[in-house]
Amino acid sequence: MSTPIHTSGIDPIALTRELVNIESTTYHEAPAGHFLYEFLLEQGYEVEKQPVPQPDLATTPGGGTGERFNVYAAMAGVTPDVVLSTHMDTVPPFFGCTEDDEFLYGRGTCDAKGIIAAQLPRRTVCVRPE
Repeated sequence: MSTPIHTSGIDPIALTRELVNIESTTYHEAPAGHFLYEFLLEQGYEVEKQPVPQPDLATTPGGGTGERFNVYAAMAGVTPDVVLSTHMDTVPPFFGCTEDDEFLYGRGTCDAKGIIAAQLPRRTVCVRPE
């Protein structure tokens, strides 16, 4: 028999809206990273920023000069057996979230900010053997 380790009050639809409204085109994704870092800390995760270098501007049109980093988070005191991964940048141009009665629209709703928002509540299905 197994029992859930943790439950999550994360609303993936609301989180998708928030993430999609953060401009984070490729090479300029730090604002989304900062948001996720703080959000995950507030959720009780242990969080770290893993620096990622910017590409050479001479060979990368649209490259950036600002901070870049991956966000790695794990539940406090838990060494994960499985790590879920995606990205937080989107293709230009940026446009924020809109919605109708059925769908959310905007850069990142299905690739990959919506994926981030769908992955975070997954800690509710983690189980510990008894």
